[in-house]
Amino acid sequence: MKNEWRFKLLYDGDCPLCQREARFLQRRNHHGRLAFEDITAPDFDSKLYHTTRAELMGVIHGVYPDGRMVKKVAVFREAYRAIGLGWLLAPTGWPGLRRLADLGYEWFARNRIAIGHIFGRKCESGTCGAPPAINFGGIIAAFIAVIILTGGVELWMGRSLFGPDGRFGWWESSIWSSENSQRLADPYSFSHIVHGVLFYAGLWLVARKWPVSYRLLIALVLEAGWEILENSPLIINRYREATISLGYVGDSVLNSLSDVLMMALGFLFACRARPSVTAAAIILMEVGCALWVRDNLTLNIIMLIHPFEAIKHWQMAGAPGG
Repeated sequence: MKNEWRFKLLYDGDCPLCQREARFLQRRNHHGRLAFEDITAPDFDSKLYHTTRAELMGVIHGVYPDGRMVKKVAVFREAYRAIGLGWLLAPTGWPGLRRLADLGYEWFARNRIAIGHIFGRKCESGTCGAPPAINFGGIIAAFIAVIILTGGVELWMGRSLFGPDGRFGWWESSIWSSENSQRLADPYSFSHIVHGVLFYAGLWLVARKWPVSYRLLIALVLEAGWEILENSPLIINRYREATISLGYVGDSVLNSLSDVLMMALGFLFACRARPSVTAAAIILMEVGCALWVRDNLTLNIIMLIHPFEAIKHWQMAGAPGG
């Protein structure tokens, strides 16, 4: 009988995170276009694919019906395309992003068992792939990959690189200006530094035994996810309706990526500073921004979730001519 599958995923069945991804794909494989083969199965023969088990365990591989093989992030692109979700990972195949995505995956592949331990998912057989070595260069590559992938997604969403006027700028001090959230930095950059401090504190509380590099990567992904959501029509309209950002059109890609970097700076600051110094820094930035521009992270969250007219009235009094 002729094979109906268009792509086969060769996955590590002893890796809990790999199993979870395989199950996710299997649930959405409604048309049978994606096939699966566990490379840890007793009857698996790597010679059928003209490679070795060690090579297959090092990074993920996939195969087409004609025998051609791909590996690393290309495997996920093809697997997701087979189940009709190719658009999700399409940016990882763009020129300039492909190599960075592969570097980020290589870091994950080397550390996937340690990451599984972090989430309480251990390798029962003890033979799950490569040892959990930590590679500093890989961490930097993963950091860069998150930044570039975030920018790529936002550009794909139709966001402007430098804002509506198309001009690069380092700083915009007025939150009432149309250039706010379009330049590299603005008063809200301090809020994103606070994000980083809070992410560090939260991850320390729930996962203090994790390596700092892992916690930083998780914080980056969370911040990048928020930046993408923040620039969606849902949140842009919410800002316009509930906060003082009446003319808000979303961040430029430049400003959005700067926010991610500011978060990373706050995270690293909290990692190095004493808790008392960190707490003082948060108070200084929040109180300082409240006095300076009548807005800060705390007020922003309140007004997004449950707006108070009294707060909005006080904030609007700081507008030019208010």
